[in-house]
Amino acid sequence: IASTLIGLAVAHIPGALLGALVGSIIDRNLAISSWFELRDRLRLSAKPTLNAQQVLFMLLGHLAKSTGQVTAEHIQAARTEMQRLQLTGITQKLAIAAFARGKHCRLADLRSGLSVHYAAVEQAERLLQAGWRMALAQGMPTARQQRMLQQCADWLGCSSEEFARIEAQAMRGRVAP
Repeated sequence: IASTLIGLAVAHIPGALLGALVGSIIDRNLAISSWFELRDRLRLSAKPTLNAQQVLFMLLGHLAKSTGQVTAEHIQAARTEMQRLQLTGITQKLAIAAFARGKHCRLADLRSGLSVHYAAVEQAERLLQAGWRMALAQGMPTARQQRMLQQCADWLGCSSEEFARIEAQAMRGRVAP
């Protein structure tokens, strides 16, 4: 559309036709199907990289919000995670901000941060354990939370057996309603 408008402004009707042709070729080659996708691709290069704690707390915020509303139990689970990591002062404030950002992001937005900071098996396991603790904050995890954690495990190269083991550890002592 933009190339059509530029062509129209520069060379009237023939320019608009040429601009539409060039624009569609570019869109097809870049596999861009919407303005939102173009915006997301342009924003990717401008995004600052996230550190491991930001990725973790954004994931926790995303899991908490996935139930519809963040509850006091979710907030307490996040505080417990901060204590577990011994966060204080500025690092705690950064974690709180990341949790809040995670409530409004897409899971796919965390993919690169997950692969950068949680590629090692032990790190991936700790991340998934924290995710399960958040998913269990209100009792039993929802199917959506389970799918989100499974998606993260897949992105991190976690086998289905390893994921099932981590899930079983987290669920130990829980009784389904």
